[in-house]
Amino acid sequence: MKEISENVIIDSSLSGVTVGVIKTPKGVIFIDSPLTPKDVQSWRTTAMKTDSGSSRVQVLLDEHFDRTATAVPIKSPVISHEKTCKAIQARPSTFRFPASDTGSAWELYPDIGPMQWISPEITFTNNLLLEWDKDVAILEYHPGPSKGCSWVNIPEAKILFVGDTVVADEPPFLENADLEQWLQELESLKSEQFKDFIIISGRSGIIEKADIQAQIKFLHQLNKKIEKFSAKNIESGQLDKFIAGLLENFPTKTKKLQEHYHARLKWGISQYYTKNIR
Repeated sequence: MKEISENVIIDSSLSGVTVGVIKTPKGVIFIDSPLTPKDVQSWRTTAMKTDSGSSRVQVLLDEHFDRTATAVPIKSPVISHEKTCKAIQARPSTFRFPASDTGSAWELYPDIGPMQWISPEITFTNNLLLEWDKDVAILEYHPGPSKGCSWVNIPEAKILFVGDTVVADEPPFLENADLEQWLQELESLKSEQFKDFIIISGRSGIIEKADIQAQIKFLHQLNKKIEKFSAKNIESGQLDKFIAGLLENFPTKTKKLQEHYHARLKWGISQYYTKNIR
């Protein structure tokens, strides 16, 4: 757990994604959720110990399984972008994780069983203001990594949660990506608008400008290589060779983690290619 300002806490040590809490006199704003029920309970207990008011609300930054699997135990009203809500509502009410090797964090936790998805009660299209204190939290729509990707901007404190827009030192998730839009959003993160902001990745905690630039470089590399396959099917051998080159950007200490990252890229690129190229 790390307190990055007087009223904002993050934790990158729990299962799944980096989670956040914004403390206000009226209550607590949860940002995303850990992956396992045990970590959810621990995270919720920590947040409840703050000197904030009794109100609770949870923000989901996109629909990825890693951040939506245990939204129910948080026991708070949930806010998301409308496209994130639609993606969640399209799932069965009780869902068992698929057997596909997608390289997601949930695959590293074999004890996770069927989950009951929660449908967000509040949705927005472009932005939504949470005015619980003088430090307003603004929920902003920034598609690219997924159709419903959102950021949480606390302008007075100069803190910005960007979800999976930037994933440092590991491959990003590509299944529902729009690479052109994603690159535009990354360029905006480098602009004067966010100068001196503390930027928090949904996977990597606090990130630096160099991490943003590395994400831009990787997506350009990926896009250039994908274009070579735009007029034909990608054979399995070609795809594995393609991914081996991409993995050079993400050195790992263990073979298991390397295989996990390989699976993430193989699944993501295959799905992206099917949806956008063929």
